[in-house]
Amino acid sequence: MVNQEQDGSNRTVDVVGIGISVFDQQMMVSSLPRENEKERALKMRAQVGGPVPTALVLLQRLGFSTHLISPWGTDIAADFIQRDLTKEGIGLSSACRGDRDTGQAHVWVCESSGSRTIVSHAPGWETLVHSPEDIALQQRCRILHTDGAGGSLTVAAAQRVRDSGGKVFVDAGSPKPATKELMPLASVFSFPERFAQQFYETGDTDAAGLRVLEAGADAAVCTLGERGARIYSGNDIVQVPAFSIKTVDSTGAGDVFCGGMISGLLEGESIVQSVRRGAAASAIKCRTLGNREALPTREQIQTLLASSASS
Repeated sequence: MVNQEQDGSNRTVDVVGIGISVFDQQMMVSSLPRENEKERALKMRAQVGGPVPTALVLLQRLGFSTHLISPWGTDIAADFIQRDLTKEGIGLSSACRGDRDTGQAHVWVCESSGSRTIVSHAPGWETLVHSPEDIALQQRCRILHTDGAGGSLTVAAAQRVRDSGGKVFVDAGSPKPATKELMPLASVFSFPERFAQQFYETGDTDAAGLRVLEAGADAAVCTLGERGARIYSGNDIVQVPAFSIKTVDSTGAGDVFCGGMISGLLEGESIVQSVRRGAAASAIKCRTLGNREALPTREQIQTLLASSASS
């Protein structure tokens, strides 16, 4: 890990995260039910989900300091989210808890394939206002990590981070109202294959990646599942292969990929090295159910990377 003294900065936190937090009710099933069918759950569990919180938990466990700005309510689901993230050591904004809906999701995971179907309810952002502490940390963080939710508040935070010399990492799982405004502020803009069709109405992921660069992002990464990831930077397009594993649960794989990639960037790795680290972290996560017990350790990531380099 590169600490503040080593990189010559005077930052007070490594990563500030802005994104959705969700109370996940996860069920393992033998097969995913079709419409008007019933399926008995083999296992049932609750967890905290959301692209940014999951990535921050991984980063916190890898030794980085983190702070989360995310809206939730005052109900039982909100209590669960707050206890879990506090236990993990993540700093929480005083603005997180408020008079609003808490994000929730029902997640069905197919036991045989590890694929999943999700129905979710997003939290309310309308009443969230960044506290003075949040703004100060944005001006002193090394990386802002966001899933693009939060509209103009998130865009303002990204601008604040870039103006103060920090980097902005955008995990664009799906298009959001602020997506277009965040692209020119992004140091890295990561998007899944489906984003190309949803945002640019094209199945050509290379064309989409190049358009993200044209919009002003320093670099773009397209995740392709079992086919790995494509990196777009300057005039270069680099293919990074996925690791071969037996998938038990793919829920949160992209979140962990981004967390792993951010850890590489924090340690001064190149974007290609960082993407390989993210791919290794994601592969290890997919071997186990859930997004807490399944999170990889630093040693597991290094071992997988070393084994792939020697094979």
